[in-house]
Amino acid sequence: MKFKELSKFWKRTIITLSALTVIFALIFGSLVGFLTNMHTENEVLRNTLKKPDSELIGQRLVIERKGKGDIYANVYIPKTASDEKLPVLFNAHGGGFFLGDADEMDSQCDYWANDWNVIVVSINYTFFTKGHPVLHRYKYPHFAHVSENGC
Repeated sequence: MKFKELSKFWKRTIITLSALTVIFALIFGSLVGFLTNMHTENEVLRNTLKKPDSELIGQRLVIERKGKGDIYANVYIPKTASDEKLPVLFNAHGGGFFLGDADEMDSQCDYWANDWNVIVVSINYTFFTKGHPVLHRYKYPHFAHVSENGC
């Protein structure tokens, strides 16, 4: 059956669905472009937020994963810590999987460690534009590392 032979209802339906498909494709393409641009800008911002190790209050921890990218964290131990075991607080910086870096919470994590007498592990997670945003994939290696090696 040809398009000309269809009833008005089906012609309108096909035209409407075609128009909606084009609009959806344009919106989706714009969103992908926006997220890609945002990722590029955020990568530049993250590099400016990242402190050199010499300026970091805490200690940088690198957990190597075979076949996957390394995971980074900053560890803060209270100044009054003795040989006793201390609780561990895991911190994930804000940013909704788009923004931020563990280094920007350097002073805050040091404050928590000393004020609460805990060891703080501040996790640096991968952004949404580089993969699926699932924080537990990044927290688990930190838990395992701290459990096996201590702080």
